[in-house]
Parts: sequence; structure tokens; C-alpha cells
Amino acid sequence: MPADEKTTFYDSLVNRLKNNRVIAVGLLVVVIATGGISVLLQLMGVWDQLFGARVVLAAINVVPSDAAPFRDAPGIPCLLQDKVMRTFDSPSEHKPGSPLPLAFTFSNHAKVDALFTSADFVVTHTQQTAGGGPGTVEPNHTYKMNLAFKMGTQTLTLNPPYRIQPNETGAFEIDISPAADGTGLCWILYIAFHTNLGTIKTEPFAVTMSKSPR
Repeated sequence: MPADEKTTFYDSLVNRLKNNRVIAVGLLVVVIATGGISVLLQLMGVWDQLFGARVVLAAINVVPSDAAPFRDAPGIPCLLQDKVMRTFDSPSEHKPGSPLPLAFTFSNHAKVDALFTSADFVVTHTQQTAGGGPGTVEPNHTYKMNLAFKMGTQTLTLNPPYRIQPNETGAFEIDISPAADGTGLCWILYIAFHTNLGTIKTEPFAVTMSKSPR
């Protein structure tokens, strides 16, 4: 078999094993049983390629903007609980309806491109209140999300998909705005980013926004 055909076969096998961990684990057990410890040591690199950490969320930052004067502070304005989470809110003296621009920085440790295709905004709590890693990487693309004031999953399709090359760091911005009018709207949520290399979830955080009728 020519070298290029071997490479294509190997890549195809790796992709199939990525999508079926049961088969991968079973194959690993069989190979270890028949080949011994030496084969196990050789397979450690392959296992890391299949299931090791590939793309990681390095940072979440508020993008500075006069149009969206949000602040990032520890605390939680709309739900009292033991866990302290990051809170992004806009001071009440500023114009309601400003979008919240969040920049998400990712590091790709894989040997192939990471392709971000969608993001699920998973809202676990909403409440209306009175009133209102490697450092920062400048985002080079902006997506817009109108966040409905309700619990559940809301999906944002990343169009075009965002690509990070192997061993590189990339950042994109999501401008989050309330989908409906309201004052002192607070969400507790996390975001699950879907890529060809798996899903990356943020830690839960809180957002407080307002939107006035036009």
C-alpha cells in the first residue's frame, strides 16, 4: 500500500474511533492482551490524540465599548446561593438596550484545525430585579445573539464557522442583547461551544441587562 494511502487509512481509522469510544476501548483491551506492555506504551500517544484535551477555553472578557459599558465583577444579583460566579451587568445610569460584547478566547492544541459551528446558551435561571488564561486576545469576528428571557437551551449558529489553526489561539466576540423589553433582566447560564473536536463548556455565569421599547 502506498504511503499516501496508508496515511488516508490511518486518518479515517482515527476519525472513526473518535466517534465511537466503546469500539476504541475494546480495541485497546484486545491489543494490550495480545501485544503486552510495549504495545501499550506505543498506544499512549494515539490515546492522547483520540481523547486528550484538544481545544480549551482560555478566557472570557468584556470587550471595551462606549456603546456597551458593562462591567465584570464577582457576585450574583438575581439568585442567592453558596457559589460565587462571574457577573456581567450594566450600571443603571447607562442607556438600556446596549448589547453585552463578550470575547471568548480558545487555544487549539490539536494537530488539525478546530472548527466552531454553533453555541448553545443554556439558561438555568431567570429573574427580574429592581434596577439594572493567556491574557486578552483581540477578537477578529463578531456574532450576535438575541437572548430570550426564558430557561432552556437557545442555539446560536456561528455563520460563518470560526476556525482556529493547529497550535494557535483565537478569539471571537458574541454581542448578547435581550430579545424582549424589560428592566433588570437577569440570566444565569453557561455556553456550550460545538466544534469538530468536541464540545467546550464555560463555567456558569450571570448577565443582567435591560431593554426599553423603541
